[in-house]
Amino acid sequence: MHPNALEPAAYLNQLAAAYRRLIPHLSAGEKLGRRIVNQVIEEATGCTSASAAWSQRDSFQMLEMAVLCWLAGQSVPSLADQALPFLHNLEARLPTQTVRSEEQVEHQHFSTPLGLA
Repeated sequence: MHPNALEPAAYLNQLAAAYRRLIPHLSAGEKLGRRIVNQVIEEATGCTSASAAWSQRDSFQMLEMAVLCWLAGQSVPSLADQALPFLHNLEARLPTQTVRSEEQVEHQHFSTPLGLA
């Protein structure tokens, strides 16, 4: 059984703590590789991915929340020719989401690159 199956609210709180820990990395302009993202979620949950307490998909969703919260506080240019370089720079600092769940593959759910979104 998944270690957090009995307490989903507690697990959501751990993920929320993890995404908030990533926001300073985004603010500092750091490149966020999987190592940093995984380290943050490990610290928040107290478990490694090998424990099956969290999945790589969980870490991607946590990272997406951190990006959305960080973006809300930014002055994103409103003109496309200015916004695209800003988004390209952000995208270049994020890990690619190459790990897919069976459900994502079945439903052909793939992340849209920021420049296209």
